[in-house]
Amino acid sequence: MCVIGVSGVTLDLNGNTVTAISENQDIQGTVGIRLFSASDIVIKNGTLAGFHRAGIYADGLERFEIENIKTKRCGRYTKTSLGGIFLLNAKTGSIRDCVCDASIPFGISGAALEDVVYLRNKITETTSTAANNMFGFEIAAGIFLGDTFTIANFKLNFPSRGVRVKECEVSRVHNKALSFGLNLSAFLDSTTFKSAIIEDCLVTHCFIESGASPRAEIVGLDGVNIDNLIIRRCKVSDLVNESGGGIDGLVVSANGALVEDCSVTGISCNSSSGTVTISGFIVESVLAGTSSSYNDIRLLNCRTENIVNRGTNEVAGFRVIGLGSIPGGDSRSWVYLRGMYSSTMPK
Repeated sequence: MCVIGVSGVTLDLNGNTVTAISENQDIQGTVGIRLFSASDIVIKNGTLAGFHRAGIYADGLERFEIENIKTKRCGRYTKTSLGGIFLLNAKTGSIRDCVCDASIPFGISGAALEDVVYLRNKITETTSTAANNMFGFEIAAGIFLGDTFTIANFKLNFPSRGVRVKECEVSRVHNKALSFGLNLSAFLDSTTFKSAIIEDCLVTHCFIESGASPRAEIVGLDGVNIDNLIIRRCKVSDLVNESGGGIDGLVVSANGALVEDCSVTGISCNSSSGTVTISGFIVESVLAGTSSSYNDIRLLNCRTENIVNRGTNEVAGFRVIGLGSIPGGDSRSWVYLRGMYSSTMPK
């Protein structure tokens, strides 16, 4: 493991691979590169393989660049594992042209970020044979403190703001439980996530097999509990759920949200149970299970095609949830859709 805790450091791996001494799951806590409380940091040009906790774990960075790094087989599904590249409490920097391959439970993840850009990154083969939640790309407001990867374990109220994700690709999130392709969220009502932009991204070929956890769900692209969210020219395609659970291609629960020129194509599932949804786009003006409500959500020139459910649950190209039930009866709450196209096939 390489540890950097001073400022003004450039680490150029020059195309080399750094491999963990052992990939045995009993050897916990190993990290390829550990960064903390430093500024003006550059990490570039190499591969990190087989580290139990994370390929890169960074806490407290300012003015940084992580470029052309590949992680392979990093992370395990334990309370300490964070997968490929993890940032915490980071400000003014970028992660670009990186590849996270076979890293679990996250490919790229972060929390409490400010003015951070993710550009041209690829996350692939985020897979597990166990019934564990998996995230290809996860950016949050709040800090993880718990023993298991559940929403309830994000406890500290640290905001994220000014996050931009551009030209990134997530493929082959394969799991037996809840699976997210690309997710930006604030996990508590009191936690703030201010200003995020997602542009020209692709989420594709995500799969939950039969025999998975009851009603395991796939969410392609998700923006939840955010103020000022823009999603442009993003594509979600080829999501398959054989567990009996639902699929939602693109989900928005945000204040001042614009979703423009996006598409969801090729959803296939076999769902007949309960209240699970099969939808191309979901707009939530009230977030289920919370006191959060949202105003001014706009969808422009979006399309869904080839949404297929072989079970009995109905499908929807565009689904609006909670409209007209904003707490306090706020008359300014509205959802605006224009230029929509939907082609769904119920069977």
